[in-house]
Amino acid sequence: FRNLLLSDEFDIMKPSCLSSPYQDMTKPLTHYYINTSHNTYLFKNQVMGESSAEAYNRVLLKGGRAVELDCYDGPDGQPIVYHGFTLVKAITFEAIITAMKPNLFVVSP
Repeated sequence: FRNLLLSDEFDIMKPSCLSSPYQDMTKPLTHYYINTSHNTYLFKNQVMGESSAEAYNRVLLKGGRAVELDCYDGPDGQPIVYHGFTLVKAITFEAIITAMKPNLFVVSP
């Protein structure tokens, strides 16, 4: 799994953007707005609320630029995403990335 995340095929950055800043980055960090999502997979309550891969699409289509994936080893060796040590049901990592792929760059490049 680590090798997949660090592979060139999984790289989400454009190669031309890796060598040097390509946007104005001269202001303090507090001057920039970054739309992020915490516990992206959760609907409602983070202790026993519902979780869904569709939650990622909602965030992406509202302009989210960073989402959270709390990954754990699943019982069958495949990665799962869930809010650890709670009653929230796990979602497979594969289900999430498959569901969000069509919406990754619709709102934000």
